[in-house]
Order: sequence, then structure tokens, then C-alpha cells
Amino acid sequence: MAIVETNKPYKLTPIRELPPTKRTKHSMYDDILNDVVASPERLLKIEVPGKTAKSMYASFKSRIKKRGLFLKVRVRANVLYLEKIY
Repeated sequence: MAIVETNKPYKLTPIRELPPTKRTKHSMYDDILNDVVASPERLLKIEVPGKTAKSMYASFKSRIKKRGLFLKVRVRANVLYLEKIY
């Protein structure tokens, strides 16, 4: 089926396959979680330049659940904390 050219503000182009993703194989959040698990401290404050506590909360929450770690994510006054739970 051919695409018919008309005077529309968009263009449709058929392709055979999607281009590969540019996803990183490595995550800063996973590095942080590895460091927290290896640390002897029970409660740690997490600061990442350019990231808000809200945005980090969602990322950490999903990674902790996916990895089955015994950690809780807490936000107090726009500061993110990771707490080990035993």
C-alpha cells in the first residue's frame, strides 16, 4: 500500500524495522544501591546533582523492588534517604 502525498502538517514514512535503542547498560542508581548495601551504615542520605528527591524516589523504589533488596526509600523535606531494614 503506497502512502499518498497530501497537504498535511506531518509525514508518514514506512520502515522495515525499529532502530536499536540507545539504552545504557549501566545505571547510576544501581551503583548507588550496591554502595548502600555494601555500607555498614543503616541510614544514608542520597544527594545527586541535578536530580530531585521526587524523581530519584521513583527510580529507587522500582529498582529496590525488582532486585528484592531490604531497603526503604524515605523523603523528608525534599531530601532522599535509603534505610536498611532487617
